[in-house]
Amino acid sequence: ANEVVMIHTPEYFRFFRATSSFNVAVEGGGIHLRAGRWTHVAVVWSSDPQASPHGQVALYTNGELVGNGSKCAASTCDMGKPIMPGGLIHFGQEADKPYGDFDEFQAFTGVIDELRIWSTIRNNAEIAASFKLGVDGSPLHVNSAMSEDGLALRWGFDTPGLE
Repeated sequence: ANEVVMIHTPEYFRFFRATSSFNVAVEGGGIHLRAGRWTHVAVVWSSDPQASPHGQVALYTNGELVGNGSKCAASTCDMGKPIMPGGLIHFGQEADKPYGDFDEFQAFTGVIDELRIWSTIRNNAEIAASFKLGVDGSPLHVNSAMSEDGLALRWGFDTPGLE
């Protein structure tokens, strides 16, 4: 399977990569995403834990590292295998198969303002410096062009005229 799933609970984030899963405990007891309050969540994932300063998964909120961990060495479990090109993205809803088997109790409840996917490992300084800014340094609410090295995908859900 060529999938990555992240599930949030008040105590931890659970990451799935095909048949591998593990919990990343959050410093201070958890992240409480509150209604009416904007929270920036960033995840850095690398199939090779040696390639990233914080292991396979590093979790950030509002620009600060709050948890990290590794499941296995590169290529020794699904978490350690790279994502293959192609496929589709289900965002905000866990799916039991492509395009279907959605369960309303497994859905994200909230508003997603922007999604960025990078082909490079972002470091602490890059995440801290840019979490409230657009990719070109403009305020986040301004829809900016993809101008950063390594930015593979950017969905800005605040683009005028788009639904």
